Amino acid sequence: MIKDYGSTNFITGLRAIAASLVVVIHTAAFRDFGWVGNNITDAGLCGVYIFFVISGFSVTQSYSQENKYTSYLYRRLLRIVPLYYICITITFFLITTQIIPPSTWAADGINSYDAHNLILHYLFISYLDAGTANTILNVEWTLPIEVFWYLLLPLFFPKNFRWIHVIVGALIILSLPSAIKFLLNEFSIGPELISTQFLPFRYGIYFLLGVIAHTIRSRHQQALSSYLTPILALGIILAGLNLLFSIGNTPRMMAFATFFVVIGYNAQFSWLARVFESKILLFVGTLSYGLYLVHYPILEILRKTDIPANGLIGFSIIMALSILTSYLLTRFVEQPIIGLLKNKFYRKATISKGED
Repeated sequence: MIKDYGSTNFITGLRAIAASLVVVIHTAAFRDFGWVGNNITDAGLCGVYIFFVISGFSVTQSYSQENKYTSYLYRRLLRIVPLYYICITITFFLITTQIIPPSTWAADGINSYDAHNLILHYLFISYLDAGTANTILNVEWTLPIEVFWYLLLPLFFPKNFRWIHVIVGALIILSLPSAIKFLLNEFSIGPELISTQFLPFRYGIYFLLGVIAHTIRSRHQQALSSYLTPILALGIILAGLNLLFSIGNTPRMMAFATFFVVIGYNAQFSWLARVFESKILLFVGTLSYGLYLVHYPILEILRKTDIPANGLIGFSIIMALSILTSYLLTRFVEQPIIGLLKNKFYRKATISKGED
């Protein structure tokens, strides 16, 4: 079950940490531990921003290894669509049958759950309707953002891109949020219709950090070898300070901490490898996507029982159940589906190649 990515195995460890942070904030895991516990719990919202940086890194790596944009995109979508569709469909059913309550994000309560809602989610464009964008899994708002940047990043940063591409791409990506906000105001489109909170443009900077981190790591890490330790230390210190003291814009600071860790990490730091590449983190990291998707519906189910769903005990229970559920879905549902789709794709590609 554990996937081996060689020198970038630590990225899987980071995925485990990011997913765990999301569960931390949803279960209020450390609220009973004073101001430090509150800060750590609040920092749980940074989990999605860590995922965004990692996605920027992964997209850059994936695209560099593919011959065509279409094959790259097929692989990326294959990694997220099957499990996403399964979790969205099952949870939609649980809500509409009132087994679990509607999301607090649902503007019209149970009436928000209709074909319109489901179609927008299936098409990964739920950000076009603020009333449906985060109404099923309570975390799914990030997936359309990921897909959006899966589509766009290779266009900004083609294979063997130069730093001039990074500069131009950065200028465009960083200017998009203001441009979109201006257009929304110009056409009097209020946040009740389209909320900038859910629009992909707002989060481009985090994917950009992942692109830059991959570029530096793959092309310049050897030249920077004497600086890797201080770069890594900067990332760890920044993450620690934000976890404990919530310094400044915590999500942005945690994203930069991830950026520095990705650049500076080297397996030669054996003490750190024992953490980031430990079997437990690699296992949880491999299942992190499923864990991310299923934990909130599980939390809602537990809230209807006498089983604790909050605090450290609730966190531990929900983590365990989410990991188990993710494993079962991945092993017995997602992997067989992906296997079938991969075989179909490669057969089609082989036939097309033969026809050419």
